[in-house]
Amino acid sequence: MLEGMSYTDMAGQLVSLIALGFCLVGFASKRDDRLMGLLISANVAFALQFALFGSWTAAVLSLLVIGRIILARRYLGNWLVMLAVLAVNLVVVTSFITIYRLTRMKRRYPEAFENLKEPGS
Repeated sequence: MLEGMSYTDMAGQLVSLIALGFCLVGFASKRDDRLMGLLISANVAFALQFALFGSWTAAVLSLLVIGRIILARRYLGNWLVMLAVLAVNLVVVTSFITIYRLTRMKRRYPEAFENLKEPGS
């Protein structure tokens, strides 16, 4: 089972087990402060796992979750901060959806992209 895995794949699996441990310990926690700290640690591990597996979109979104948790702890109940986080999430998600659709369209209709010039050429 492990002989077909690269070192990066094994590291990703190890990091995912560490993240699972953080989540299990966090949900057993009775203190909110400790729970938030463990959730931040779990999301750092998730972001690292996604980066090791080459899923950069998921890694960036995990980093956004980390930022959202940190801001929620620091600015509890602040509507301006919540709206700013919502706006950033919408921009990032919309950007990734657009990039995904353009990539898919380029694979499906390569002739439409043949005559386009690359930036800087």
